[in-house]
Amino acid sequence: IQLFSDLLNRNGGPPVQVHKGVKCPVDFESLEELLESLSGTLRFVNDKLRISDDQIVIDVTGGQKTTSIAGALATINRRELIFQYMPTGANSVSIKPKAYQAITKTSLPSV
Repeated sequence: IQLFSDLLNRNGGPPVQVHKGVKCPVDFESLEELLESLSGTLRFVNDKLRISDDQIVIDVTGGQKTTSIAGALATINRRELIFQYMPTGANSVSIKPKAYQAITKTSLPSV
């Protein structure tokens, strides 16, 4: 992770900080570990880096199904937080990213 952040920091963009508050590496087949990692990372980014949800996109392009599910679940009821993926395949050159906000109703309908 440190090697990757050093590489990014050499490109002249905004400084990259390594977040060490989550287990690494994460088991990408474990929904629980993925959600824990995303939740910890979002807390770090919001609280320590002062980056608000409306400046964050969780991209699940190329991930396994479990990572896509975790990306969607991490955004539930966080109105400003978006998750997206880039469609792949033969016709994907002209296709734009698909972005979603996962919002649920807070109360169940009466029976």
